Amino acid sequence: MDTEVIVMRRLFVGAALLCGLLLPSSLLALPLLEAEVAVGGWMQKPSGDMGVTLGGLTGAKLDLEKDLGYDTENRPAGRLKIDMPLIIPNIAVMATPMEFTGTGSFKNDFNFAGKTFSANVPYSSTLKMDQLDVALYYGIPFLGLASLGTLGVDFGINVRFYQLEASLNQPTTGINGRKSVNVPIPMAYLAARFEPIDALGLEAELRGLSIGDNQIVSALGRVRYNFFGLPMLGSLFVAGGWRHELIDIDESGVRIDTTFSGPFVELGLKF
Repeated sequence: MDTEVIVMRRLFVGAALLCGLLLPSSLLALPLLEAEVAVGGWMQKPSGDMGVTLGGLTGAKLDLEKDLGYDTENRPAGRLKIDMPLIIPNIAVMATPMEFTGTGSFKNDFNFAGKTFSANVPYSSTLKMDQLDVALYYGIPFLGLASLGTLGVDFGINVRFYQLEASLNQPTTGINGRKSVNVPIPMAYLAARFEPIDALGLEAELRGLSIGDNQIVSALGRVRYNFFGLPMLGSLFVAGGWRHELIDIDESGVRIDTTFSGPFVELGLKF
């Protein structure tokens, strides 16, 4: 089974259990509690370069498109939001599987993950960058009341958990290089939404960090259409937009300086 399918299954089994356990009792005691869950897909177009340093040998910078042969990939994505009452911070969780594979060759001998690969000999490679974002945030008080419920702005902190794995295999020479690392990265979180009418919403989210050798900017814009409510379930919505990721990190020898961008769509339910 593909890794991204496993990640999505685990996320939404957990989300379903969480909603099943928390929502019924909470809605009775805390009428302000709301939640929404959405699943969809993101068309990920890569650009930039990556390399892996291991064993004291500096890894070559390999271009994702020209040297590694990576192309646009369509991957699933999903998210869960819970608006908590009183002073308890709201929660937003977003899972984004990312995996690219390709073939290519390099004009010179080069190092990757502590191994020296031969020039002009074909190789295959894989780059996995699965992401799990967990944000705790608050809305700006009284903004919704002042705007008659049409405007909201949220701010808080986000922790992004990266599961990075880069591998390269040169079958002709029998040389293989591989490195994997798990990295938690704290980020700032900012979101805004505008709903001029009940059926239509415009939303934007920004997550970012710039410290030391790491710089990450994650931005998305979303247009949302809300359907009628479903008995005992909530209201159904569809959404689409554009997502852009700038990722420049150097962790445990894995160096990635890339951007990923493209359109996304999703189907969701608001409780």
